[in-house]
Amino acid sequence: MNNVTFQGDGLSIPELIEFCDTMPFFVDRRFVLVNRSGLFKARKGEGEGEKETAKGSSSDKDRLTEYIKMIPDTTVLVFVEDEVDKRSKLFKNIKEVGYETEINALSENDLRLWIGSEFKKHGKAITGQTADFLLNYVGTDMEVLSGEIQKLALYVYERESVTSEDVQEVCTKAITSAIFDLTDAMAAGQIKKALSVYEELNAMREPVLKTFFSLLKHFTQLYVVKELQQNGAGKNEIVTALGAHPFVCSKLMAQSGRFKLSELRKKIEYGVTLECDVKSGRLAEKNLVELFIAS
Repeated sequence: MNNVTFQGDGLSIPELIEFCDTMPFFVDRRFVLVNRSGLFKARKGEGEGEKETAKGSSSDKDRLTEYIKMIPDTTVLVFVEDEVDKRSKLFKNIKEVGYETEINALSENDLRLWIGSEFKKHGKAITGQTADFLLNYVGTDMEVLSGEIQKLALYVYERESVTSEDVQEVCTKAITSAIFDLTDAMAAGQIKKALSVYEELNAMREPVLKTFFSLLKHFTQLYVVKELQQNGAGKNEIVTALGAHPFVCSKLMAQSGRFKLSELRKKIEYGVTLECDVKSGRLAEKNLVELFIAS
């Protein structure tokens, strides 16, 4: 009742202000969350040493910019944005009366250290090699990792250390991990092994289209990585270009070396053809992934 969420750039600012002005019901604070509004991109003319070109406080954005300074103490307003221009007046006003923070993904090393500290809280230990195996197996999502770490700590019971075998026994394999395994098999020409990995995904009840698009996206990322590497790009540039976790980028960089750029391009083009065939009814969805693997 006291939590409100606004999603996307279709935000109604008058409605947002109305919710912020509404008194909370039987609690001290009302919580209002705004996700990816796009409001924090500076308009032309905004910035240091430049005059603002805004027509006045009549626009909704100008109204919100001024309202920030008058927001009631009974409301907690949070903006979550992917892109922020810190020169915008709205950002400056929020920084003046509130709090701003930039939250980035942990580096590979910090992620390993975090995994070790989480196990330590449960009185367990994990080696760096096993931590890497865990990351490869379940992915880099920290919320998912936290749940899997709790499962592992309970599973090993009186033992002090967690092993890779424990991870395989109790953890849920992420589709991204299976896609890497599947692609490794394809790179080695081991089609039977690749199909076996796909059967594992079927056993996990992963939808065919989800697996296909994950696989096609993976090959597209490999193509981008390969092309960037050939143009002399370093890891930081690749991480920025893909917007992926550094750990995942490291794996993509290693795997891309097993393919030629022309092979990756051919695979992507074939994948697009298969997608068109399925959408037009010329190909049954159930055969989609097998055809892509075997090509």
